[in-house]
Amino acid sequence: MLKTGYTYIIYIMTLLLLLACNKEEYVDAVDDQPVDVSFTFSISSARRAASRMSADVTQTNSTYRGIDDIRLIPFRVRGAVTASERPLLATIGTGAEGGIFDKTATDPPAKFYLYDDCWLMPGTASFLFYGKGSPVTGRTEKPHNGSLVETFPDNLYPEGISFRPDAIRDNNDAPAAATALAAYLTHIAQTPGWASTRHPALRTYFLNFTGQVGADQVLMAGAGFNVRAHVNALYGALSGLTLEAGSDEATLRNAVLTRISSYGGITFNDGTKTVTSLGSTLDGYPGNVDLPDGAAALRWNGSAFAVQTETTTLAPINNLGRFAYPADLRYYANSQIATSNLDKRTQYYAPSATWSEVLSNYEMVRAAVTPGTQAVALIEPIQYAVACLQLSLGRLTSATLKDAAGADVTVGEGYFPLTGVIVGAQHPVDFSFTPQLPQSDVATRFAYDRDTEKTGGGYHALSAYNQSEPVSTLVLQSYDEEEVPIVLEFTNQSGQAFRSLTGIVYPGTKFYLVGKLKPDEVTASTPDYQRRVFTKDYTTTTTMRVVSFANAYNILPDLLLPRLEVGVEIVTDWMQAEPGTVEIY
Repeated sequence: MLKTGYTYIIYIMTLLLLLACNKEEYVDAVDDQPVDVSFTFSISSARRAASRMSADVTQTNSTYRGIDDIRLIPFRVRGAVTASERPLLATIGTGAEGGIFDKTATDPPAKFYLYDDCWLMPGTASFLFYGKGSPVTGRTEKPHNGSLVETFPDNLYPEGISFRPDAIRDNNDAPAAATALAAYLTHIAQTPGWASTRHPALRTYFLNFTGQVGADQVLMAGAGFNVRAHVNALYGALSGLTLEAGSDEATLRNAVLTRISSYGGITFNDGTKTVTSLGSTLDGYPGNVDLPDGAAALRWNGSAFAVQTETTTLAPINNLGRFAYPADLRYYANSQIATSNLDKRTQYYAPSATWSEVLSNYEMVRAAVTPGTQAVALIEPIQYAVACLQLSLGRLTSATLKDAAGADVTVGEGYFPLTGVIVGAQHPVDFSFTPQLPQSDVATRFAYDRDTEKTGGGYHALSAYNQSEPVSTLVLQSYDEEEVPIVLEFTNQSGQAFRSLTGIVYPGTKFYLVGKLKPDEVTASTPDYQRRVFTKDYTTTTTMRVVSFANAYNILPDLLLPRLEVGVEIVTDWMQAEPGTVEIY
């Protein structure tokens, strides 16, 4: 909802809509004289059967951010604009009377914007409206504000307008930090004599360190924090191994320890016998390139560690290029107009007026601009063009959870903070912010939202006492009846290691729980917005309850796989935009 009591400043671009079109198609529009009018629109304050987006980026803290980069595209059609329509010429200016201004009502909330001194062609009867939420004060980075890649062709034909997720990386090349981490582990693993040793303990440590199970080479978590924890676990195990002083085995063990502690660029603490830093670039990878830690994977290829950045038979992970930023805040309207031949109608924009009251003073509804027109208003209020996922962590039913090996993991207060949310099924959308057909996995992206801190700092965490406050992520509309994977990213701050499906989750490292959301069975009477998990201008709310760590991952699996080890099931009737409880096992 829009909040009263604020001063809003909006920057409006002067937009000259120049069309690269066939003149014969528009001869009447081009030859007619444009009409000088006032033009007004309202931001929606309507309540509907959904939780409306209304903190910061998502506006769920009721702080209205304003709108930037407004585009108003006029059309002749008396009705909804379709992809095949062709726009008319228009000049939207700032005007001699101050251009745009706003009025804030007290009850109910409403928002009016006015362009004065606009030039519209006779016959203009409808508009497409596009806008972006103004940047959050002091925060310009994409992980915080979100980002979409927009396409507006020069001719502004609707069929050429589109929006798509903004990929964090536009390729699957291995980042330099990933290659450096692999080189460090390879340096340790290639300690002369270690791979061929017949000493049972040293041989076991080699196989564990290189991720080998029998003759297979399995994936290993490749984030900086994971690599450091993995190396420190090896150092501790080797240091505690009792070997005869001066023996070949003791000499081999010491050589491995030296390779761990004396590698260039690392910081080794002689007192604690641990690597305390790999350097800021390696420690922070891949978060320092905006990717989730679980996107970083390594695999021992028989002689060295190789970076894995693409889905393969041996590496069922996500391509690095599939991760994207969340959507940014967008506005959209496809609306006919009301007009007045009397005056500019500005005397009716009273602070207490509703939009319907304002419109009632325009004597011609669903009309078109004529030479006598003095005022034009968009009938439909401007709506959110994106959807919102709002999830809460449900209260735990037990303070002890089982891991993938069946061992108990204690869940104390603050032990497992939620540090990220990944939302699948992010597809390109057309001019109306509807997914483009045909559906293609090639174009599918996974939005990674790492901005999950509480207002005032700190993170929401698993708790046996309280349900968390909601965490909101902006997303694009999904396809009808499409299942959407939702991944919760937690950081292990418990001080205890436990086993996931893909390896050990060491203290200080991240792990993931995967679930899927889908609409109820669709029938002829199902409302349109409930036919899909996400619908533009609606919020999908859900509560996710963790009852086990048995299906946790420390490497993100391929989220396009038809079968995932998911930990989410619906335990109450769940419909989009209505609260539900989802359990994670």
